[in-house]
Amino acid sequence: MRPALALAVLLPLLAAPRLAAADDLVRLGEDVVVAANAVVDDVLTGGGDATVHGHVRGDLVTVGGDATVGGRVDGDVVTTGGDLVVRGDVRGDVETFGGDVQVDGRIRGDVETHGGRLHLGPHGQIDGDGSRALEHASSGGIGAAFAGFAAKLASYVLLFLLALGLQTLGRERFEALQGAMLRTPGRAGLAGGALLLGGGLACGVLAITVLGLPLAALGALALATTATVGLAASVSIVGAVLPFEGLGRRDAARLAAGTGVLFAASFVPFFGGLALFLATAWGLGALLLTRAGARPTPPGGAGPYRAPARPGASPAEPA
Repeated sequence: MRPALALAVLLPLLAAPRLAAADDLVRLGEDVVVAANAVVDDVLTGGGDATVHGHVRGDLVTVGGDATVGGRVDGDVVTTGGDLVVRGDVRGDVETFGGDVQVDGRIRGDVETHGGRLHLGPHGQIDGDGSRALEHASSGGIGAAFAGFAAKLASYVLLFLLALGLQTLGRERFEALQGAMLRTPGRAGLAGGALLLGGGLACGVLAITVLGLPLAALGALALATTATVGLAASVSIVGAVLPFEGLGRRDAARLAAGTGVLFAASFVPFFGGLALFLATAWGLGALLLTRAGARPTPPGGAGPYRAPARPGASPAEPA
């Protein structure tokens, strides 16, 4: 069974342990240990760690916990939100989401890591296709650091291009977002934060059922898309308020400056991630409050992206 398919098929069992076979180990909120002389089929954990000293004839799947293989796993190993250590023998493929992989034993299949690093110990071995490229990427030296820097830089360049495209092609709607962010920053931030957390939780709940998996995927895609648009709007505001006269009214220069500030902040532990979350929530909330920029921004005073008042209307009069 391919790792991604294993995750899609086996996750529903975490929500209904009684559906698992008699020889399966399924645990929610607690750790699982397969003793050295034990033989089981599949091992599935949610919110707990899994340690294998014995023999797993099927797959090993962990969600929100670490996994350690000191014995033998005949099938695939899939981890989500946890680290994986292989000291024994994995005869299938390995796929991890959001965790590091330490290989001190043998993996006979392929290894794929998403959002984590692969470390190959002096006695570690990967037999699958692409193992040489994975060893190079996991060396932990200058090459790996440069690859991570280049990947992050590319993502922020794409963010800049998205913001520039929105600013150019949909100026009125984009400026409505910017106006809402400046006039009601607290309200926009709270609305966006609630949407990010609530949407992420809803996608996670849907993902534990077979019927809900497609909806979870669509919801995650929609949330990621709207969050990126909101972040693009935040970038433009950051660039507009920077005290550099050379930026003037040049959209590209301000967007580049705002993107550069967030890019630099992303390297600061904890605070960089917090700043990114707050900036995303701020713009996402404005996107929600203005209905994607379709709702006119109330008139305001001076400042970047403040909507001008109608001719003949007082500053306090709604537009």
